[in-house]
Amino acid sequence: MKKINHFHLFLVWYTAPIIKHCAYILVRTRITEPPQDSRVVKGSTVEMKCGVAHDAAVTVTWVWYHNDARIPPEDERRTVQDDGTIQIRSVRSEDIGNYRCMVHSVAGNDTQDADMQVIGNST
Repeated sequence: MKKINHFHLFLVWYTAPIIKHCAYILVRTRITEPPQDSRVVKGSTVEMKCGVAHDAAVTVTWVWYHNDARIPPEDERRTVQDDGTIQIRSVRSEDIGNYRCMVHSVAGNDTQDADMQVIGNST
């Protein structure tokens, strides 16, 4: 790895049918705005951020886990937005616990955790 102006240069090889591709990646994918521990009122809506810095040439995907169980993309109450933020609507007692944001790309992976507590009832 060669350092260039405070960026790391990655040479990434990937293959497609019949053709090999080479891309230079200047920024390693990493979480720059991690989710934060929170106390949330039962029945409310909460958002947990998972902002990343990444090279514009790579595709980034976010996967969220709640207490080590993957939150499925088709979950209607817990949705991951295009920027990686997870929105949880109508917070319930069973939403208490650890949330893990995992970011994946050809230029690196990163993981950050946060805990959520649920308190009282909404008015």
